[in-house]
Amino acid sequence: MTRPVLLVSPDRPGAYRTIADALADATDGALITVAPGRYDEALYLNRPLTLAAEGAGGTVEIASASGSTVVLDAEAVQLTGLQLTGTDREAPVLDVRRGQAALDGCRISGEAWAAVLAWQDGVVALRDCQVTNAQGAGIVVTSGGGNAVERSQIQEVGSSAVVVAEHGRLTLRDCRLDRARGNGVCVNGQATAVVEATRISGSGKPALAVEQHARATLTGVEVSGSAALDAYLTSAAEVVLTGCSFTGSGGQAVRVGEGSAPVLRSCVVSGAQREGVHVAPGGRPRLEDCRITGTPTGLLVEAGGRAECAGLTVEGATTTAVHAADGEVVLERLTTEGGAGT
Repeated sequence: MTRPVLLVSPDRPGAYRTIADALADATDGALITVAPGRYDEALYLNRPLTLAAEGAGGTVEIASASGSTVVLDAEAVQLTGLQLTGTDREAPVLDVRRGQAALDGCRISGEAWAAVLAWQDGVVALRDCQVTNAQGAGIVVTSGGGNAVERSQIQEVGSSAVVVAEHGRLTLRDCRLDRARGNGVCVNGQATAVVEATRISGSGKPALAVEQHARATLTGVEVSGSAALDAYLTSAAEVVLTGCSFTGSGGQAVRVGEGSAPVLRSCVVSGAQREGVHVAPGGRPRLEDCRITGTPTGLLVEAGGRAECAGLTVEGATTTAVHAADGEVVLERLTTEGGAGT
């Protein structure tokens, strides 16, 4: 059976003049190719199909000044090579309510509280995409499906680059999150996030925030240039960081709050302006084979906090390598090198 192919072009004979016209005639599984140009339309996708830019000769921009540019309420839709733009301050550019929106090589730019939203029964799968949003978050996920973002860049956002909330589930792999005014990645509620091989730079708030009862597995994450804090860990659920690095924080690198017991394995902290790892009252982290370099205080444990360290190296501490301020520290294989302090 031949797949139906529909062409959209404002000036080509036999083509549909608008994407909406093509959608009205499209059947399940259709391929709609769109010629380069700007299309001022708001699209409602309610059947499985593919919407793709024609060739590589120019930009296909779909823009809406009112409401979402694309609303998905279908089993599965593929969007390829498109630029989606929205200027409505209340509506996300891409609103995924049901089914899976698979985006490949797309650019999404918005001005609302979120550029991309996956909620209810919606699932997003982004690959090689770019997301910007001067007013709000880049990607917000509250749905419990297999949401995934790979090889993508989220930058210049007004709040957090990625938010996983409520019962949302998201895998973030090989991405770059740059210059978010809020968090790089924020996981809260009872959400679950897996973040791998991702670089987060220049966050205005904690680059990583895992709160409430959220679960997070962070592997090979590189954080740099945070304004005041690299990682803020307060979740009472399981949080594991493996092979992560935190460089040049304007304040503390890692702060562990009350009720949280994260595990940090083979993590490296360097150049934080204050503490490398700060354990607040009620925090109970475990550090395994971690290294802290070039900070005034390597590890600080406040009264009521407890840290277990199995293989900790602190280099170049200018004030104190390990400071148990009436807190509890269990040390196994501690090494201090080159510090000017205690």
